[in-house]
Amino acid sequence: MNPFMNFLAQTTIPVEQAPAVDDTTNSTLSPGTTPPPPVGTEEPPAAMKIAPYFPLIVGILILYIFIFRSKKNKDRTKQDMLLKMKKGDRVQTIGGILGTIVDVRDNEIVLKVDEGSNTKIKFTRAAIHKVVEDEK
Repeated sequence: MNPFMNFLAQTTIPVEQAPAVDDTTNSTLSPGTTPPPPVGTEEPPAAMKIAPYFPLIVGILILYIFIFRSKKNKDRTKQDMLLKMKKGDRVQTIGGILGTIVDVRDNEIVLKVDEGSNTKIKFTRAAIHKVVEDEK
């Protein structure tokens, strides 16, 4: 043996070996039960599980309020306008034709588009874009 190995053999402290433990049986548990989970592995509370998704939920809520609800309000306003049209109103169609309502029926409207030749055109209510307010 070389002198370095002799030195190591003299300076090492013997380590006591721990008694062998059989982990397959646990004398404190009755047969058929599972051991409790290790300490520190508890489930986080429900609020902590939702926390990462909170900004996404708020974003969807804001989208609903500003986009979908405003669209519903615009649709409701247009539906009211289409139902309240009466003879003599000036309207603009989706195609851009301006005319005066001559006759209003259930689902169609007759517009007078030219005063000189007395030209009249039939449109469905859905083809009306807006009621034009006369500027005075």
